[in-house]
Amino acid sequence: ENYKFFKKDYCFGNECYLLKRDSKNSRIIWVDDGKYLIRKIEYFNKDGIKIRILEIPEYVKNNSYWTPVKRIMRNLENGNSTTLEVIKVEYDQGLKDSSFSEKYLKWLYDPIMKIFNMKWNDENLDIIINFHWLINFLIIWYFTFF
Repeated sequence: ENYKFFKKDYCFGNECYLLKRDSKNSRIIWVDDGKYLIRKIEYFNKDGIKIRILEIPEYVKNNSYWTPVKRIMRNLENGNSTTLEVIKVEYDQGLKDSSFSEKYLKWLYDPIMKIFNMKWNDENLDIIINFHWLINFLIIWYFTFF
């Protein structure tokens, strides 16, 4: 994805670089200019209308890792919002780097992409990974509340 510097502004008291991606579904990402943490992402539809906002107001530093502990996704089309708060996280659990290679991701996601008649590219991979996270979130929500 190609992003270009748009301007500087403030978000949650932090001066941020605003990076813009121009495509059929454009985005503006607010990146903290001191720690380079994503503070907000604005999503636009193909007509240039803002449809969602992801806000990340809180980070905590665990050892050398910055962790977003609160994320708020707002749907501007229907007024709904979802807040995700991290209660506990553990790092350095012995996973191999090969678990995150393109070869491994293709093994995992390519069959799913074929079901939906999607070609292997960055945009479709992004959609499938987000879909995967959504399914995981729904499963956790179901087993937590039912």
